[in-house]
Parts: sequence; structure tokens; C-alpha cells
Amino acid sequence: MINSYWNRGNLIFFKENILNACLESFGNRAQYIELIFSSSKYDEIRLSLQCNIFINDSKVDYIVNQLKSYSKDIYKLAYFIPLNLKQVKSCIISNNSIILEFENLIAIEFKFDQNDFEIGVSFKESHFDTQFITIFLSTLDFPGMVDNDNS
Repeated sequence: MINSYWNRGNLIFFKENILNACLESFGNRAQYIELIFSSSKYDEIRLSLQCNIFINDSKVDYIVNQLKSYSKDIYKLAYFIPLNLKQVKSCIISNNSIILEFENLIAIEFKFDQNDFEIGVSFKESHFDTQFITIFLSTLDFPGMVDNDNS
């Protein structure tokens, strides 16, 4: 069973549930980056996104740039190597980006094209559950909104 929601409340729901979640898995699926987090409430928080990615770590950025010539999309996975098994400590949402800062002080920004910003996020309480919640974060949810509250 899937519950889907489209509204500004998605931002609050996402932010509340991504904070203190741990990045457990990352990969590439059908040209989308797929990230899987876990938290005390959800065994699986799955993000599927296609966007530009920026990181505040020059060493990682250098490695990613070296890998660009080998693959159109797969090189982006290198951004997540230093974030593996790290908790999200801050989440900043603006009108076209989401910035997650991890416990190792590395921040990653997902920057979206204003015309097609959309992320699918699903939440499963247990790996064994057949029911999950799916939300979509979109420019329709927060046109021009800026949220710098890190709590």
C-alpha cells in the first residue's frame, strides 16, 4: 500500500525525519541517484533524485572531477563515500536546493533546476513492512520559500 502526499507539509515531514538519520546505502538506478537512510522511526528512508550535486570537501570534489570522464552519471556516487554510515545533523531547504550536513561536518547540496525540481521520498517503518509512505518534494510545494531553521 502506498500513501502519497503533495503539499507544503511534506517539507516539514521530510526535515523532521531526515534529521539524525544515517546514510546506509547509495547507488544509481535508471539514471537517478538513490540514497537510503535509516532513523529511529524508519528503517528505510529512500530518496530518488536527479540533480546537480555540490560538496564542501575539496578532496572529494577533486576525486569526483577525476571520475567524470569515465561515466555520465555514476561518478556522482563518489560524493557519498565519506558520508556512508554518517548521521544527518542539519537540513536547510531553500527554493531550489536541499543542503544536508553530516556528523563529519561534510555538507552536500542537491541543487535542482527550477523547472523540474522533484524528489520522491519513501518511508518504511520496518524492512519487512509492505506499507510505506511516499511524498514528493517539488517546486510546487515551496515556490520562493527559504527555510534556514536547522532545528
